[in-house]
Amino acid sequence: MLIYKDIDPAKVDGRRTAGGLLRLRRALARELPPKSVDRNLLLATWNIRELGNTKFGGRLPEAIYYIAEVISAFDLVAVEEVRGDVTAFRHVMSLLGPWWKFLVSDVTQGARGNNERIAFLYDSRKVEFGGMASGVVLPPIAEKGKKTAEAKVKPVLQPARMPLLVSMKAGWLGFTICATHTLYGKAVADYPPRVKEIDALAQFLKGRAEDPFAWAPHMFLVGDLNIYKTTDQTFKKLTGAGFIVPKPIVEAVSNANRDKHYDQIAFLSPYLAKRTKDGSKEVVGGAFDFYKHVYREEEAPLYASEMGPKYKRLDAKKKKTYFRNWRTYKMSDHLPLWVGISTDFSYGYLANKFRGKSRPAAKPAARGKGRARKKR
Repeated sequence: MLIYKDIDPAKVDGRRTAGGLLRLRRALARELPPKSVDRNLLLATWNIRELGNTKFGGRLPEAIYYIAEVISAFDLVAVEEVRGDVTAFRHVMSLLGPWWKFLVSDVTQGARGNNERIAFLYDSRKVEFGGMASGVVLPPIAEKGKKTAEAKVKPVLQPARMPLLVSMKAGWLGFTICATHTLYGKAVADYPPRVKEIDALAQFLKGRAEDPFAWAPHMFLVGDLNIYKTTDQTFKKLTGAGFIVPKPIVEAVSNANRDKHYDQIAFLSPYLAKRTKDGSKEVVGGAFDFYKHVYREEEAPLYASEMGPKYKRLDAKKKKTYFRNWRTYKMSDHLPLWVGISTDFSYGYLANKFRGKSRPAAKPAARGKGRARKKR
């Protein structure tokens, strides 16, 4: 639940905001499973278009409320396209309340970095920061057959925007999670530099997950990978490295036009792989289409004054196109992609104890302090 006290019912936009929030809350309650402190993790990734932009006058306070409401429905959210100016980002955090915490990267410098940051927002009543946070830097290629410090090395091209890798814990589930915003480049499905970047990052994370000193036994890769279709090489490089994409995510389209699989949630975990099998068992998820509930096309006339005189001069067809583009700078041109995962491994753990086995069913994270179960 957000902090709603600054919504002014005496103003038209205040009443409009309250109505939009009510529709969002009802839809989120229908489409998402209830939150439970010790039983599940609701994980999302959302590319919020240029969060920190000044286009079309920047974001309206109304849109900040809607963005925060959507985020509040989850436990942990990776956010891409946070810009250098974090004013809007801090406004979102202020509405979420003091129990919401964040980790954010610095901007990636240079034209390819696009002045972007990556952030993780998490409900600290449910999710704990695991102590490790790092930008991903791909290692150089060592001279063939030599791994000594003196060996000649060949530098590699780093990801366009530096991915952010952190450790987290929810219930029995301890994990590392990497959020990324892959290079877009040319508007073609298998743009070679994009394919190469996804391949390099997936292989790097596979190596980190398989390291005997890995921080946690479960690895997630989330974010905007700019994947067009799940039959493309961009997607195959992800699964080819061993990452499992749950069935609800494979089937979901995450751009506002509902025709691309840009965003992904994938994991490397023998335990989760066993529990999900075909990618659907014990994992639910999808893309949440907020445009069915706020900034709806039939509401375009309500925003005519905010869109300015240019909008008013357009014919009906062009007004529709203009509004569709305008609203993406208030909300986003991407939809939040999410999964719900069980984090209670206690039954398997106790079953093994009953059978006389000393090892748990998986490598669970140490349990945090006991908390009462809570539902949304």
